[in-house]
Amino acid sequence: MLFNLLDDAQISIISEWLHMKDLALLDSACCNYGFRASFLRLTQLPQCIFPKYDLAATVDEARWILVRELKFREVAMFSEIMLDTQLCAQLIASLGKSLTTLELSSWTCPEQRFEFSKNFLKIKDVVEAVAKNCVSLQSFTVTCDTSHVQLGDALAETLTQNKLLDSVLLDNCD
Repeated sequence: MLFNLLDDAQISIISEWLHMKDLALLDSACCNYGFRASFLRLTQLPQCIFPKYDLAATVDEARWILVRELKFREVAMFSEIMLDTQLCAQLIASLGKSLTTLELSSWTCPEQRFEFSKNFLKIKDVVEAVAKNCVSLQSFTVTCDTSHVQLGDALAETLTQNKLLDSVLLDNCD
């Protein structure tokens, strides 16, 4: 029934009403039916932008988002995803134009802290990807609870390249 509606109605339903888990289930269900092409086309449309997502669970989520080329306005990246800086940078490049709010954190999820030690120091590579790709970014947060992270030139480049950026929060970052 969903795919019999107009594109705008379909986009509204999948991007505003469904949780990401439900979207993944719908994606899986469409694999077995003739609606597969319609579903993939719908998620690729420029106006199909999902409101917010916390990437906390696994790198598999991030890879699924990359493969499906989903777009989000707000993203928070935590824990395991932040450890894989190459994947994280690819994700930021993919999401870049649609992102207005981005949070990079050394916590496992918003409710629980996780110590990253030296691994989180690679955050600089991710911030460089933000500078190159996130042209619509309005709010940017970097949180590290274990040590002061030196962002230096990467942060300066982000501030220079992102003209819409009006909120920057750096917790334990220099």
